[in-house]
Amino acid sequence: MAINPTTEPTLTMLLSMLPSEIVQLTNLKFLDLKFNRLSALPSEFGHLSNLKSLYLCYNQLNALPPEFGRLTNLQLLDLNENRLSELPPEFGRLTNFWTGFEHP
Repeated sequence: MAINPTTEPTLTMLLSMLPSEIVQLTNLKFLDLKFNRLSALPSEFGHLSNLKSLYLCYNQLNALPPEFGRLTNLQLLDLNENRLSELPPEFGRLTNFWTGFEHP
């Protein structure tokens, strides 16, 4: 299923932090937070367990919370152009990624 960028929610408003209410959107499947000023994600971000596509590129993220490992339905994740030096060990729980490459 192709994602149509003109109909999907985008939060590109130069956010430096996420509104706490975002974690109440437990049925959220697509979230575009690229081109903001986020330096951290709240630990409650792990409550978004139905999330399938997450764009966090072009932020200022220094680390991801361990609770990120709860996003087991995540298939697409873009972390390009952040300040991440490592991923939490819990990141290993995320096994549903699609890379766009097929193995021979």
